[in-house]
Amino acid sequence: MKLTPTEFPGLQVIEARRLGDDRGYFVKTFHKDILVAAGINKDIAEIYYSSSHKGAVRGLHFQTPPHDHNKIVFCLQGKIFDAAMDLRKSSPTFGKAFTRELSGDEPIGLYIPAGFAHGFIALTDDVLFMNATNTVWNGPADGGIHWQSCGIAWPDIVPIVSDKDKSLPRFSDYESPFV
Repeated sequence: MKLTPTEFPGLQVIEARRLGDDRGYFVKTFHKDILVAAGINKDIAEIYYSSSHKGAVRGLHFQTPPHDHNKIVFCLQGKIFDAAMDLRKSSPTFGKAFTRELSGDEPIGLYIPAGFAHGFIALTDDVLFMNATNTVWNGPADGGIHWQSCGIAWPDIVPIVSDKDKSLPRFSDYESPFV
């Protein structure tokens, strides 16, 4: 497992190793010692995955303090266009978004620190997406930014958006609680 910093403070690309043979393959998505050595010393409190059809939009979501969380994300199957927007007011990348395609064919994930809104759009019909966080989801702390209000160049695909995500505030109308 290799971690590569990005231009966004704290956000890192995770390159996992894919070991395969005639039976299939094996990928390790979490290795505490490697993460700690990279300055990521957060215990995992919750791991979950979602299944999405082509065009499904999930996000841009976050948890507000004191329930904010760091996350490790991987696309296990299919392909997504992933986006993480920096909401930390003191960050040099505040209001900017990191985007990248993630695919089950390539063992690449992201470490996204607290203070980012995160989401994706499914580019294929068979997406399985894994999310590991260091805090447990908290309903009253659940927040988000409207996915089309952040200047992100989303792929040209017909979106399927939940009523909840359609009603999220625009970035220009949101007062970030992240310092």
